[in-house]
Amino acid sequence: MKDETISCRLARPEDREECVEVVCRAFAEQDPMTQAFGLTVEDMRPLLELTFDASQRARLSAVVITAEGRLAGANMLTTEDMDFYGQAAAASPKLAYMFSQLGEKFLPKLVGPARPLFAGKKTVTFSHLGVRKEMAGHGIANLLADFIYGEVKDRFDFAISEALNPRSAATLLKNGFVCASRLSYRDSGIPELAGLPGEVMMMVRDLRKK
Repeated sequence: MKDETISCRLARPEDREECVEVVCRAFAEQDPMTQAFGLTVEDMRPLLELTFDASQRARLSAVVITAEGRLAGANMLTTEDMDFYGQAAAASPKLAYMFSQLGEKFLPKLVGPARPLFAGKKTVTFSHLGVRKEMAGHGIANLLADFIYGEVKDRFDFAISEALNPRSAATLLKNGFVCASRLSYRDSGIPELAGLPGEVMMMVRDLRKK
């Protein structure tokens, strides 16, 4: 049953501070990879501020608002031309180190096997999502995914995402994604990740299939 006390809409410029805070905290407090690299909310903030600005302008960011007007969750989608990782890394040595490790060792193993599916196609990445801890269990993530799908389904050929934990994978599978490749943290080749349980799944959805 739809929860009538919450609603979803595209993000607006005035949502920036709250969006960034919610997504930063979700990553810093709940994401195993972010925690393994020791990233704090402040380490994540430069990246998420740049991500929000680009995503919001492109109509690729959505928010869920409670009846009281409070932001309960947000997502920020990105495209390949949104290249601000160098700028974000310059603001945080820990973020720069994580980017270098992932780019050299992790992403080639995870994304490489899946890339032929969407290479050369117009692709959008479901890259950043956060829900306030007290709003967990209210279907916020699924609501955001459903809403933003309506915004991207006719603009892109493929949607991709990295499911960093089982909860993320379940949300994406419910929304039409399939697992194109997977990589255990143990086999990542990165010392900080080698002791983590579980795996990352590279998820792909063909948006041309209505």
